[in-house]
Amino acid sequence: MKRSRKNAISSIFALILVATTFGPRAFAEEYPSRLIKIIIPYTPGSPNDVIGRLIAPALASRLGQPVIVENRAGTGGMLGTRAVANAEADGYTLLLTDCINHVLAPAFYSNLSYDPMKSFVPISGIARTSWVMITDSSTPASSLAEFIAYAKANPNKLNFGFGLATAPQIVGEFFKQATKTDILSVPYKGGAQAVTDMLAGRINLNFGTIATLKSFIENRKLKALAVTSDQRSSDLPDVPTMRESGLPELTLSFTVGLFAPARTPEAVVSRLNEEINRVMERPDIKNALFKFGFQNGAGTRDDFVTSLLADSEKWGPVAKGLGIKIE
Repeated sequence: MKRSRKNAISSIFALILVATTFGPRAFAEEYPSRLIKIIIPYTPGSPNDVIGRLIAPALASRLGQPVIVENRAGTGGMLGTRAVANAEADGYTLLLTDCINHVLAPAFYSNLSYDPMKSFVPISGIARTSWVMITDSSTPASSLAEFIAYAKANPNKLNFGFGLATAPQIVGEFFKQATKTDILSVPYKGGAQAVTDMLAGRINLNFGTIATLKSFIENRKLKALAVTSDQRSSDLPDVPTMRESGLPELTLSFTVGLFAPARTPEAVVSRLNEEINRVMERPDIKNALFKFGFQNGAGTRDDFVTSLLADSEKWGPVAKGLGIKIE
């Protein structure tokens, strides 16, 4: 690990220690004593939503209190994330989000009212997965090479749909740059809406998770062209990787993680990390994750912070280079 990253981790945990040491200890002593809300800043059916609704009942069983999921989509995830940043730091309002979107928010928004790291306490990674590139059934391409050739022969004829200011937007724009293709970008409130329009033939390119797209691919309503994982997916064994398709730079993955507002008591955060790790070790949860195309991404808080910093270092320059700014 580079010294700069070690220093960054130390600084982040110093901030966390200050924020949690002076928090209201009464909450930590009785936590939890009532319902816990997990806010997901994306639409129902999104990968974050799938994960949240999978773990919520298991976490409730561990904590002995109800755990509910609430979707607050809007502004590329900023609406729900801001709500958690402004919530009481008592462990009863949590954020479950795509970590790449989370750490890169400052690259997209000039008026961001929270700091992705300083306004939150990282609790734990939960699950990790990659993306699959898909096209609609009417686009005359059955492979990535055919898609690229068609896009180059028909500039600005194809449309790329994505949730505004989300990781799939970055991946798609990165793909367009890497392949030197002119494809129109069409932003949506959430990625699920882009898929709906793709099924109707209005969108030709999308990046999503196997969890949300597998049934459409198997029913031949959408065509899978490549996966961004290191190896082929066991769910889509006939779909090549980006590396196999000649685009190794698009070998990418992301983590879904859990956060609490800054100043949440240390004992509460540690308890949540411990219980998340126990939940993620359950065979039924592991099997469900596997079926959805996810792997266990839980671990220590140190592991999680290291992952966040790695995502920021890898994706930050890409996001800034794209020049995407939202007021």
